[in-house]
Amino acid sequence: MPIFNMTFHPPEWIEYLLLGSTAFLGYYSMRHGFSLHHHLSYPVILFTIGIFGAFGIHFLFHNELNAWLIVGEIFFASLIAISQVINYRLTNTHSCTTAH
Repeated sequence: MPIFNMTFHPPEWIEYLLLGSTAFLGYYSMRHGFSLHHHLSYPVILFTIGIFGAFGIHFLFHNELNAWLIVGEIFFASLIAISQVINYRLTNTHSCTTAH
């Protein structure tokens, strides 16, 4: 990842740690919204497609740098972010009766 004309290459395990923590925290918030608030599955499906796509690009094309791979990463990261925004909006539109 070039930053200010310097190249930063984090170790591979850090990339997978960040992806794994994103998956864990994302599914945790999705579970809360799905089970306690809105009971709609499409935010979870969008999030799952985004996580599997991001993991797939990292596993399959780990050492390659291509414009299409960057576009793919941006697409799957956008799916992850959009699914979280949808989950948040659906969670706040329904009244919550549980203590948080």
